[in-house]
Amino acid sequence: MLPPPSLLQGFDDVLPGTAKRILELAIAESEHRRMLESSITQGNIAAQQANSQLISNQAKHGAFNDTLGQTLGFVTCLSCIGASVYTAINGHELLALALAAIPTAAVIKAYFIKK
Repeated sequence: MLPPPSLLQGFDDVLPGTAKRILELAIAESEHRRMLESSITQGNIAAQQANSQLISNQAKHGAFNDTLGQTLGFVTCLSCIGASVYTAINGHELLALALAAIPTAAVIKAYFIKK
């Protein structure tokens, strides 16, 4: 904020050129402030773009991870059921029951526990 013209005139009367120097300092400070505001604005824009890209990548990879998890879960369940049938045929009913319980428990858990 600049002093009123009468005060600037008083400064100039006491020390010639002071009013001009005060105006130059005010102009330089204003230019500096605008440069800082522009720099901050550009930084905020870059941060928002980076955040948007991060969210997009997370969504893309999250879908892949879900599909991979479901596929591996399906393979595990089929393997347990197959092993259960094999052990039951060979006379190991308790082991067959334990192997059958694994995929059953996994399916029940999937229905009751939400992300």
